[in-house]
Amino acid sequence: MKKFKQINRQRKNRAFRVSNAVKRCSTRMRLCVFRSNANIYAQIIDDEKSVTIVSASSRDKDLRSGLTNTGNCEAAGKVGEAIAKKALSAARFFSLPESRIFVGETGTNYLKS
Repeated sequence: MKKFKQINRQRKNRAFRVSNAVKRCSTRMRLCVFRSNANIYAQIIDDEKSVTIVSASSRDKDLRSGLTNTGNCEAAGKVGEAIAKKALSAARFFSLPESRIFVGETGTNYLKS
């Protein structure tokens, strides 16, 4: 039981550090990506105003019609393209840091662009 409490305390401390880092950089908008086994979701969030600016997912009707599987790398690319188009149409411009390393499906889609 003691080990469980220690692990739980470490998890809470880690979550606190991450949330504080996000709050400190609240002038920038953040891209939040969630991947389940079946679908992929992406949102661009403005923490300063606590508003979701644009969102896209593989569950959207226009994206889902062209996909055979909504949880794979192809779907991630389509969701990435959709959220980029929506962000540009929202008259906001975003830049990704060049020094950041993207891994997995996010990395393959970033390197294609």
